[in-house]
Amino acid sequence: MPEQRDLTSMKTSRSAILYHRNNGELSPETIARMTKIPLRTSKYNIVKIKEQGTMEDRSRSGRPRKMITNDNQALGQWIRRNNEITSQQLAEKLLRDRDLNVSRWTVRRQLQRLGYKSTLPHGTSMSTSEQKDARVQWAIEHQNDDWSRTIFTDKTCYQLFRNTVRRWSRNPKSEVKRVPKNRQKIMV
Repeated sequence: MPEQRDLTSMKTSRSAILYHRNNGELSPETIARMTKIPLRTSKYNIVKIKEQGTMEDRSRSGRPRKMITNDNQALGQWIRRNNEITSQQLAEKLLRDRDLNVSRWTVRRQLQRLGYKSTLPHGTSMSTSEQKDARVQWAIEHQNDDWSRTIFTDKTCYQLFRNTVRRWSRNPKSEVKRVPKNRQKIMV
């Protein structure tokens, strides 16, 4: 947020300097005193007006980005339809559908700029609310049983081929995946 405030104050000071300059005030010292803008800033902007004819920043050096706003919108739509799509698949889809050749790393950087994060969802059981209610009902019915002749055993399982499919999400903590109860595993 401080970056936004800096841009706003910079535009405000530029417009104030330009206003006083256009109204006949040529001295940077007088403009600085009237606007309470630092003298150095006033001098810098007045020199800019004389040399360039404008106070706007020069265009930055560096290569322009390949992806434009329409490409960003397409990425967002594809992720909303299928958030388990990989950055490599998105790059291929951009090449096929939009004739835009970018790497998967470019796609990842762009998605991060748009607020998406690659996350591994939390696993939740696939038990339905009816199954959960049935378990509670059974426990209530057997609450007063004689458990002195009952043996309780416990088991643990090791999942063999753990599915780690990542998803793109703007809210990673809310991502859950439904996990079936019967997966390939070893019971001990």
